[in-house]
Amino acid sequence: MRVPQTLGGLLIACLAIVVPPARAQAPVPPPPAWSPNLDCAARVYAVDTLICEDPGLLEGARQVEAAYRRATALSPDSLDALQVDQLEWSKQRNMCVFERGARGCVKRLQARRAKALAASPKATTGR
Repeated sequence: MRVPQTLGGLLIACLAIVVPPARAQAPVPPPPAWSPNLDCAARVYAVDTLICEDPGLLEGARQVEAAYRRATALSPDSLDALQVDQLEWSKQRNMCVFERGARGCVKRLQARRAKALAASPKATTGR
């Protein structure tokens, strides 16, 4: 009866020598937080590339940026709420790159967000 235990222990010891330990992967950086200034020269994430390579999406991004600046200027007392809403909106926009119709998704969200920001100094997420 001791033979199987010894063979089992030997097998485990051999596997430990032959099979290298799994290497830790570098952590994946989180999606970008929204910035009121999209810098196409310094794009890192897929959503930035998608926007910067499409003139229509780039114009939509500029419209959202302008609407956000106007909303924050009109309602400085609501700045925290605007920033939270904008961050939530950007997370939603960033996820568009995983959809089949990524360009349409970004365009739709940009239009909704620009409209929401223009409609009220205290913006909503524009979903």
